[in-house]
Formats: sequence, structure tokens, C-alpha cells
Amino acid sequence: MDLERDFIRLVSCPTDWTRETEQNWGLTVLQFDWHHVLRENAVRREDVVFDPEGDDLWRGDPNLEIIVHDLSLRRETAEQMYKKRAGRLVGLNFLTPSEHSKHFVPNLTEAEILEGTRNGPSLFFRNHGSADLRSAFWQWLFWFFGTISCHEEYEEMITPGTQLYGSSRGRHWDRFIHNHELRICMENTKPIGGCKGERSAFICFDIHIDSKRVHCYPVTQPEALRVMGSDGVELIQALSC
Repeated sequence: MDLERDFIRLVSCPTDWTRETEQNWGLTVLQFDWHHVLRENAVRREDVVFDPEGDDLWRGDPNLEIIVHDLSLRRETAEQMYKKRAGRLVGLNFLTPSEHSKHFVPNLTEAEILEGTRNGPSLFFRNHGSADLRSAFWQWLFWFFGTISCHEEYEEMITPGTQLYGSSRGRHWDRFIHNHELRICMENTKPIGGCKGERSAFICFDIHIDSKRVHCYPVTQPEALRVMGSDGVELIQALSC
């Protein structure tokens, strides 16, 4: 029925995150945030179904026509709110080390790279491609926030004063939906560069939300822990050396 198709369209996330990230992790914080925004704008929060394809109970609702009409009036406002929250992560551009230039010098041996970092900036061993860095970031995000598995947990995570809000996940997600600039760190399974004369498997993503630019550089373990907290550095098998 057209009415049912309209309902599914109206409650569906405006961003196809599987296409955007080229990864399919199922339901994630990105979709949970859309559900939160849409429910905040709906006449009745209970009219918003998170998974309309998997939950058929709404199909028999005698008030479906009224619900669709109300949602159609509020969808545009919800989309604009979403663009200022999780939707800000659409279109991130990941600079290669050579494009950023500060943390990559071509044609150096590993020994020369390590020596150069004793009194200089950290350096990558190789010029990782934009697609690889992009994949590593999204893999980290979906893994890091993967413990949030339902709408109720998401609502707790964004509600001040709750245990989840004060957790490492809550603190970092609050930065993602409110800060214009932020940094996150992860640990790769293999060293990706040098810092302070030593090999390092830790990488920092410096994210500039407004310009959609992300650049990366190796960091030491203590620096990664300082940025993420003692329980927040995830091990990701993403970048080959």
C-alpha cells in the first residue's frame, strides 16, 4: 500500500550509512540518533517505529493515515536537526599522509623515519590511501559504539547523569554530536609509524567537522590513552604496514 510505503520512508534514516561508509554493521548509533531526533519531533513518540521492515505491528494501526500525515509535517525539521548531530559525519574527506605532508616523508628507511621522530613530528612508514584510512575510521566507530545495541541504551548514553552518559562511549559520542573539532585514537594490529624514536601501532584521527577534513598521524600509547581514556583505546585490524 502507498500509505505503508510512505510510513517506511518517513521513519527511515535520511542517510544510507551502509553506502556512506561502505560497511554494513546493522543498527548503529548513527541510526539510533535519527530515531531519537524523529521521536523528539513526532506528535507521539510511540508512533515512530525503529525497524518498520522487521516490526509489522504498525501495519494494522487504524490511525496510520493520521500518523503518516503528522510525520510528513515533521520530517523536514527532524532532518535539519539530524544534520547538526550524527548527520555531520556525512562526507568526511580523509587526507593521505602525503596530502597532509607533516607526518610523511617519502623514500626514507624505517631507521631514518625513527631517527627523524626523536626531535620531530611523528611519521608514517607508508603513505596510506584515503580509502584505507576511511575504512579504518568507520571500522573503529562501529566497533567502539557497538555496545549500544538498542534505542533505550542510546537514550541513556545521551542523557546527562546516567552511567552510560559518563562512560567512555558517552563522553566521546557527546563530542561527535556537539564538537566542531575532535580527536580519536585507536591501536592498529601492526606498527604504522614512528613516534619519539620508537615504533608505534597507535594512530590519531584529527577530525574537523565543519570542513569535513580528517588527517591522521602516529601517536605514542600514552598520548592515545590521554585522548581516549584508559578503557577507550580499541584494537583495530585495519591498516597494513
